[in-house]
Amino acid sequence: MRYVKRTAALLLAAVIFTVSGLLSLACGAADIAPSKAALEDYQHVLSAEDEAELLDIMYDTADKTGTNIGIIIADDLGGIDEDEYCEAFAEAYFGSFGSTIVLLIAEEGSGDYDWIYTKGEASRVYDSQQDKIFDAVYYGLDSGRELNFRAAGEQFCKYLVENKDGYTGAEPGDHSGIQYMATLDDYQYALSSSEKAELLELIQSTADDIGANIGVVLSDSLDGKSEERYTDDYMYEQFGEDSSSIVLMLVKEGTGNHDVLAFNKHAYDIYDSQYQSILDAVYRGMDRGSSPNYPEAIEEFCSYLANHKTGYVGSSGGGFHFHIGMGQIIVMIFAFIIVITSVNAYAARYKKQTPISARTYLDNSRTNFTVRQDIFVREFTTSHKISSSSSGGGRHGGGGGHSRSGGHSSHSGRSR
Repeated sequence: MRYVKRTAALLLAAVIFTVSGLLSLACGAADIAPSKAALEDYQHVLSAEDEAELLDIMYDTADKTGTNIGIIIADDLGGIDEDEYCEAFAEAYFGSFGSTIVLLIAEEGSGDYDWIYTKGEASRVYDSQQDKIFDAVYYGLDSGRELNFRAAGEQFCKYLVENKDGYTGAEPGDHSGIQYMATLDDYQYALSSSEKAELLELIQSTADDIGANIGVVLSDSLDGKSEERYTDDYMYEQFGEDSSSIVLMLVKEGTGNHDVLAFNKHAYDIYDSQYQSILDAVYRGMDRGSSPNYPEAIEEFCSYLANHKTGYVGSSGGGFHFHIGMGQIIVMIFAFIIVITSVNAYAARYKKQTPISARTYLDNSRTNFTVRQDIFVREFTTSHKISSSSSGGGRHGGGGGHSRSGGHSSHSGRSR
């Protein structure tokens, strides 16, 4: 009998899994549709040509990754949470099913986060890569005299295609087609033409590597300005006020002026906290020799920047995420119904037997019972629940954001 019951249970399980599989396939088939792309420019920063070409790139990315692609260049979110805003955008353009990823670039100064929203298969593939995705987006966004939204979208799409099967280890600047700006102005005439050419090439490669414009100026006269004002004006004239930039200004010996290191926008976020270490590296190179060794100083400067670049780390995002599609929900409901129905059917086949008391087999004329009691003192135990500061919650998919400070700073170096 036990063997029959076990066989019946195995057969029941096989039926349940078969039906569940067929239901899952049916629901999955309803979800299969060509991947889509949607672009909304609420800041009106893209030309009609740029918008059309970027949308073409997004459609191509959707086809290659099998994922719906959305980009929002947002202005005012109206107090709505970034994740909810992206979810509503995804629902409106792509519906409830399918793999989806949406990039939201917030308006500067709004206090909102840039955001990446994922759903379905995109959550599994890209959630662990979100910081790298932001690095790629910002590499494009900062490539110009002002924010370059088209390049940001292009780098976003490029990253998704290259890393659709998992992170490949490529850096944002690899084969990006983007070139940052580099300048070297020697008003002291301290460099030979060959030295200047070699150093400018080094500065250019470093700028492309770290994703920031780099300027080096060997000043002679400050034109009546303070050292900080002179450096800031040079930065803005060369690279613009909204660009990610670094400028090193080295003053002439004997002037009594001091050197200045200035950062702007993304470069500020990455390097401002390291300014003293950068200046230390510059002076290590400058002090090699009897006179100011500018070539060594510039080489040390570039080496430090290249070796100490850091990517963005997510500043807001959601704990534990999981995704349950509508198909899986329907499957679970049907499977539950089948299990309950089957259990009730099997239970109805067996009638509960009234157990026979052991006293039926006792001969009371030959049996004596001795009654004993054990009395215990009650013991009270107090327990305390240890609370945890961590918590997790489930939701539809993944999401995470970054806040760009967009700051500016100027730091004084040696007086010379």
